[in-house]
Parts: sequence; structure tokens; C-alpha cells
Amino acid sequence: MADISPDQKNRVLNVPKNN
Repeated sequence: MADISPDQKNRVLNVPKNN
């Protein structure tokens, strides 16, 4: 598993507008 902060994961899961 990658070393990512819970905040970063939350952003990716909560804000998938970057796609």
C-alpha cells in the first residue's frame, strides 16, 4: 500500500473532479 495521508485519500475519494 502506498504511503498516503488519510486527508489525501479522502480528497481523492471525495473530490474526483481532478479526473
